[in-house]
Amino acid sequence: MGIKMENEKLKEAIADQCHQQWTHWMQYLLSRCHAVDLTDTETLIIPAIETKRWKKQINIPYNCLSEEEKASDREQADKIIKGMEEFIDKIEF
Repeated sequence: MGIKMENEKLKEAIADQCHQQWTHWMQYLLSRCHAVDLTDTETLIIPAIETKRWKKQINIPYNCLSEEEKASDREQADKIIKGMEEFIDKIEF
């Protein structure tokens, strides 16, 4: 297989990992939200406390995060590494 083909497969593997991270984040985000009212469970409100925390985190570089926050990011990095290892294992040299 050519390098271009391997690059395309790698891109797809990375895109898959990105989508999984996004899915994980959205599940968490939606779990933190509240329905507007009992008759409309699809319209959700993000609590102000969460919005305030996330807005603060947006402006903090990784190296300045708390160890707890870094641990969460490392979990996601581990998933990417695992996916990349699985991809590399499939490459024929």
